[in-house]
Amino acid sequence: MAEKLCRRASAIKAGTLDQVGKAVDRHFAADYDSTSREEVFAGKEQQRRLNEVILQHFYRQGQLDLSDVLAEEAGLGDLKLSKEPFQVQERK
Repeated sequence: MAEKLCRRASAIKAGTLDQVGKAVDRHFAADYDSTSREEVFAGKEQQRRLNEVILQHFYRQGQLDLSDVLAEEAGLGDLKLSKEPFQVQERK
């Protein structure tokens, strides 16, 4: 009985998540055109923001060595501090 109940609950959750995803797709238009225009990333500030987003992605994925290289080469040394929440603390 408990197993059937768990399976039913899982099916309901999956169905609900599917409905939410469909609702989001219906109500929000994806604008991918802006990513293919060169002027979107042409300015210094835009390039910095793009590098920041990539850097944060590397932090979240645990690629801290790679993020250090990007931060160094892109001149984002001030953002190295933002990786602290993603570092594993060694116990003494």
